[in-house]
Amino acid sequence: MSSVSTLVDQIKAADGAALQTLLYELAVRLKNASGDTSDALRAELRGIGAVAVISKLLTHEAKQIHQLAINIAGSLAATALDPKADLSSGLLKQAGAFSHLLRHLLTTKDDTTLLYTLIAIQNMCVE
Repeated sequence: MSSVSTLVDQIKAADGAALQTLLYELAVRLKNASGDTSDALRAELRGIGAVAVISKLLTHEAKQIHQLAINIAGSLAATALDPKADLSSGLLKQAGAFSHLLRHLLTTKDDTTLLYTLIAIQNMCVE
């Protein structure tokens, strides 16, 4: 089991501050990965079902958690970061992420959440 797989398993079981910390760690790994490492990381996340896990967290009641989930979803769907981001976008859409993001777009009063949401939606719409 890889460290990313372990991290995703921990995310599935965590709540509160622990969940926030784990999501932050995943966001940092996605941000810091480059080249082949980045491609492999994103492919692994798709392969182990992490995209659906992240999608579920888009509706989490804690602002910091849903902001991190939105940030990760946007990163996974970014064609500038992953030549196969369309695969992640497709999985995000299948998991209902697009409707969750639209809900944030229409109801949020928090500028940071709104910014992350707009970026994630833009990334999911780029083909």
